[in-house]
Amino acid sequence: MLAKLKPAALQLGQQLRSMLPSRSVSAVTRQLNLGEKQWSQTVAIALIVTGTVWGVERQGWLQHYELTAYDLMVRVRGQTEPDPRLLIVGISDADIAQQEQWPLSDAIFAQTLENLQKHRPAAIGIDIYRDLRFDPGHGDFARQLNVPNIVTIRAIEGVMHPIAYGDRPPLDQVGFNDVVLDEDGVVRRNLLISDTPTGQTLFSFPMQLAKKYFAPRQIRARNNLNNPNWMDIGESTFFPLPPTSGAYRAAEEDILGYQVMLNYHHYDRVAPELSLSQVLSEDFDPALVEGKVVLIGSVADSLRDVFFTPHSAANTTRPKIPGVYIHAQALLQIVDAVEGTIPLLSYWADWQEFLWLVVWVSAGCSAAYFSRRPLLATGLGVIGVGVIAISTLGLFIQGVTWVPWVAPTVGLALGVGGTLMMQAHQARRQRIALLELLEQNTSPAIAQSLWDNRDELLRGGQLPGRKATATILFSDIRNFSPVAEQMEPELLLEWLNCYFVLVSGAVQTHGGSVNKFMGDGMMALFGVPVPRTNAAEVAADAQSAVDCALAIGDGLAQLNQDFENQGLPSIEVRIGIFTGPVVVGSIGGRKRWEYGAIGSSVNIASRLESCIRDRQPGPCRILVARETLVHLGDRFQVESWGPLPMKGVKEPVDVYRILRRSGSGDRQGQNVQKGRFQEGTYSSSGTESSSESPADSPPTLASSETP
Repeated sequence: MLAKLKPAALQLGQQLRSMLPSRSVSAVTRQLNLGEKQWSQTVAIALIVTGTVWGVERQGWLQHYELTAYDLMVRVRGQTEPDPRLLIVGISDADIAQQEQWPLSDAIFAQTLENLQKHRPAAIGIDIYRDLRFDPGHGDFARQLNVPNIVTIRAIEGVMHPIAYGDRPPLDQVGFNDVVLDEDGVVRRNLLISDTPTGQTLFSFPMQLAKKYFAPRQIRARNNLNNPNWMDIGESTFFPLPPTSGAYRAAEEDILGYQVMLNYHHYDRVAPELSLSQVLSEDFDPALVEGKVVLIGSVADSLRDVFFTPHSAANTTRPKIPGVYIHAQALLQIVDAVEGTIPLLSYWADWQEFLWLVVWVSAGCSAAYFSRRPLLATGLGVIGVGVIAISTLGLFIQGVTWVPWVAPTVGLALGVGGTLMMQAHQARRQRIALLELLEQNTSPAIAQSLWDNRDELLRGGQLPGRKATATILFSDIRNFSPVAEQMEPELLLEWLNCYFVLVSGAVQTHGGSVNKFMGDGMMALFGVPVPRTNAAEVAADAQSAVDCALAIGDGLAQLNQDFENQGLPSIEVRIGIFTGPVVVGSIGGRKRWEYGAIGSSVNIASRLESCIRDRQPGPCRILVARETLVHLGDRFQVESWGPLPMKGVKEPVDVYRILRRSGSGDRQGQNVQKGRFQEGTYSSSGTESSSESPADSPPTLASSETP
């Protein structure tokens, strides 16, 4: 259970200090003042979390999760309709079965190209390796390959280019078809330019097709004027992907060449598609070909030219797509960027990503610090995670930028969790310190009740005044002034403290709280500060107060024996107990608050203690009023002292002296001195059990104690 820290534990301790010895207060001040350091500790947590998450992120330990989030954003963004600027001619298992051969002969490819060229495509790309002759038809195929709008493939490493070109294929008609795989095997990057091991610069297969597509409009690739290491195509700059772009924390060798993030349009329907058999039989609409870029490639499952993409996680039946679809996606990304349809994805600089992390870590720490409630802080943290997700997804969908998602989410969660843990730790220390402080002068049950009800008790930085029915106990040492004059101050203080240890211990044991010490006197409260809600609780408080007074009397006998052995004066005590309504709360000003009880009930309890001072029938005289007696049941033997006038009280108060607990074998009392007051032995139910004595009988008390 988290405390309200300064608004609760610290203030509660301050409001109850008047009930506690100053020595006890000073012993736990450091623990209670921990709340004052919370803000600096919260800032320290924010710095530690930011540094830790940033370091972990820089090491690439979050890259897998960031890329998973990237895949999710790709899927959430949705899929476009097949793009009419492209056409895919897929070689399926059915086409291979129809031709009854693989690899397909050069004649079949020659016929395919001839049927497509009739309808004037912008470019034709062949995503099939043809580094060997497959007669018949090699000559016809070689002639078709020499048409300028044809682009075929090779590998970056090794020759692997079409044999029809001989040793020196045309640079603008061959592109590499290598794809870049992340550690999880997913294709997320578009490699545009790369160098061969011999130092030759090559363009990718999609780049060569894009150049053919834009050639009629005089749109060409060139170096950027501001940075010659960047490439412009038309008016669009293709910013290369550095090792720390977006969520990537890759090694330099993993970002070789000129790479950009691959912007997927669709999972497997990126463009209209024809089968090889349809093209060979010319069973298609010529409008699908005219002015379009045609890609010819394998879609046969048996050829295993397939790859994972960000969409794979949502397509368990067909998690991989053919390579020709990957190249079609890459080609469309280039075309869209140049034509301004969909911009290339950009990335934040390192300082922007760091600031993004700082903002969310600070938000998490602040949410926990100011809310100070675990559930509320958790709720605010969940809202923060939602804001991170919505903002990063919104920027991604709009094609503006790829913003890290996982790092700020982790930072936010650690900020909330770390601050809550710090608060919980401090609240536990404060709770222990405060309960130790309270238990020195109240019962453990009351101390725990005070803590449990601290939010209700505290209002506006103080304990508000509230009505309650309480039992008030006043005690005072009889003839203290003469004793004080005869003893040395140091010895007097030690003698007095021995007595107060007995008194405060009895009060605490019986569930009360010492409200204040007044010289040789003491005031204790039973039933506050947590108000009683029914008559049974009020009665229990009254009975506890009387039990406490009897316990003081019992302990006083042993204490006086010890004093006698040491040659010290013995102690006689007067105790007054009254049960009634009071108002309890903080009393004082800004510099000094005291927890106190006010009302006529307090005054009557004090007058009960001091009434008829010369009548001390034993070491411990305990007087109660009828208002307390009615709550005692038959637990105690009492002696009626009749109605007595009290200073400051309008009506006389029915006074009873507590003799002992019921069943203790008390003698029966008798009437004394007519015209003064009636005396008799009563049960605590208030029923008189004595009989009248002759009027001239000397006054006697129904007590075994000597007056």
